[in-house]
Amino acid sequence: MEKDLIQKASNDLGNWTGVEIEKFKEELKEKERSYLKILSEEWTKRYEEREERTGQLIREYQIKEQKLDTMKRIIHDKETYLMKREREQIKQDYLFHVLVAFFLLFEGW
Repeated sequence: MEKDLIQKASNDLGNWTGVEIEKFKEELKEKERSYLKILSEEWTKRYEEREERTGQLIREYQIKEQKLDTMKRIIHDKETYLMKREREQIKQDYLFHVLVAFFLLFEGW
């Protein structure tokens, strides 16, 4: 009888240990799932923040690019205008010199 009690206690202890080990494994798995979920949420948050920042930088770049294109157009237009004025001035100077030359030429007659 005493041997049976010892055997029963030993079996109960073995079963209890097995149950505790399984509980421990399940708790460990649950903690791991919890940590992985937190890590996943953090990575998702960082990814979204990075995407948002990238979008902002792209928009800023596009605005700067538009301003640069506008400035290039303005400079080109101004340069074209100045070149045209310079050609007209050269033409007027040439005509003036030709007229002066003719005037001096015919004055001597």
